Amino acid sequence: NEEVVDWAKGHAAIPEEITDLLQKNKIDGPKLLTLSHEGLKEWGPDAMNIVIKAVCDFQTENKYIEVFIDHDEYDFRMIIEQLLRKVLSKDAYQPLSLPDINKTWNGSFMETVDYYFPGEMAGLIWEKTVRCIDVQNAGVMGVNGIYTLSGTVDGVSAYRKIGIRNEQEVEFSILRCIMRSKQKWWFISIVPKDMEPGQDTDTDFYRGPVSLEHNDFPPEGTWITKKHGIDP
Repeated sequence: NEEVVDWAKGHAAIPEEITDLLQKNKIDGPKLLTLSHEGLKEWGPDAMNIVIKAVCDFQTENKYIEVFIDHDEYDFRMIIEQLLRKVLSKDAYQPLSLPDINKTWNGSFMETVDYYFPGEMAGLIWEKTVRCIDVQNAGVMGVNGIYTLSGTVDGVSAYRKIGIRNEQEVEFSILRCIMRSKQKWWFISIVPKDMEPGQDTDTDFYRGPVSLEHNDFPPEGTWITKKHGIDP
């Protein structure tokens, strides 16, 4: 890691903020080697050309070092662009949102970010707290709409919105629950007031699987219809 940091400090084109991130995240030669894609030359900025040259130097010096994570050059390109955007935008900078990522990148992007920026540092690249979820195309019309962050259930964020069901105003929830089998699922339900979610008293409309990679977020698709749900 010291070699990488010393290299970054020695190049005026690399902002100090990025050098600090390299040091904090202990980016060493093997990790930097994963940047050695021909496609990175498309980045354009002088700072990126310096990165490419340095990566080639590392590759020459460390020919037999193994890379321990699958990676995509597009993911790295966007990570660096976000870091540069943060440096240039300063206080106006906004991390990528999960909906933006789902629309633009494949599933490897968040995995790559979390690998190189573990823990809270990943929040520099993408907003790990999803503040609202837009549900569309559900067969039960009252289920559709914007759900906002509202507390936690099962140790992860839960989301709620007010809607109409049977001509009455009710609270719809998106939350993760543990079943009696100890298996975890995401549900879109109505939870009776003053009751713990995940009980037989819930009115369940749809159920979604828990992702192995990011089990603290509801799935974007693959929801199935439950007892009170209606297919789209």
